[in-house]
Amino acid sequence: LAFCFTFVIANGENDEALDWENVASDRMFNFNMRDTPLQIKTNTEHSEDTDQSIKVTVYDGDEASEIMHPRHIEWRFDDYSYRVYQCTGSGFNVQLNDVPADKEKIWTLSYTTESVDTPHLKLYCNHVPVLDFTIADKIGYDSCEDLWRNPVKSANIK
Repeated sequence: LAFCFTFVIANGENDEALDWENVASDRMFNFNMRDTPLQIKTNTEHSEDTDQSIKVTVYDGDEASEIMHPRHIEWRFDDYSYRVYQCTGSGFNVQLNDVPADKEKIWTLSYTTESVDTPHLKLYCNHVPVLDFTIADKIGYDSCEDLWRNPVKSANIK
């Protein structure tokens, strides 16, 4: 898969006008996901290959400081299942909803704190909401909320 990202706010008005930057896999970059959604462009169809996935890891430090509290969300292209670090199981047991069949996809990932009590990870594919994940402690995952409440200052994509 070829990945690109942009720091343009995803407002859904004109994706063709976005300036995409190629990103090498596993390259760290400064990024504040609470202020700006992360956008990733992929050019692949539904795949039977379970090795095709996107893994976005975020940190509460930046490239110049100590990096702490890594956490990630990862989703696969064979069945569009996902996992959220320390909030879901280690397997891919839950599916994204209504992923468009388009070959070219623009994934928009945001972390919202609409209220102090209900932070969410939100994922859109071509402007279609495919995930609205409430960051909250779950049975067996009592560090989910504490870990994900940390600020996001940098990220990398695999």
